[in-house]
Amino acid sequence: MQQELFVYGTLLPGLCRHGAMQGAQWLGQAWVQGALFDLGDYPGLRLEGATGPVWGQLAGVDDALLQRLDAIEAYDPAHPEASEYRRERVWAHRTQGETRLVWTYVYARECQHLPRIAHGDYWRYVQETGIVPRLAPGERMGDAGLSA
Repeated sequence: MQQELFVYGTLLPGLCRHGAMQGAQWLGQAWVQGALFDLGDYPGLRLEGATGPVWGQLAGVDDALLQRLDAIEAYDPAHPEASEYRRERVWAHRTQGETRLVWTYVYARECQHLPRIAHGDYWRYVQETGIVPRLAPGERMGDAGLSA
């Protein structure tokens, strides 16, 4: 079954984990209400205390891809309390004004001590800071550019 996923970090086109999105149908730019944090090698989205838009892309994904992404995002549906991320439903706002209820991965750990990405755009943050998000062992760099 096809479902929609809001992607805001290293799974975006052109970033290091984009290759994991093979088979996804990219549906365009969107934003969710939240706060984005720099976790070092990747970002984390928090919904509590949301202060502004977090920018990303919507992707159509099937159940098999969603399960693979759960593993990449360290989300265990059987033990969400032990997961680094939780897969949750959020309202995503498309740039055309449409709003949809979609899946996204929300960072599940404390992050008050971490740097906040004030403008909420990880792709822009990577360009501004020159950081190079790192891959996990065995992962390959994606080669597509970010499209709006």
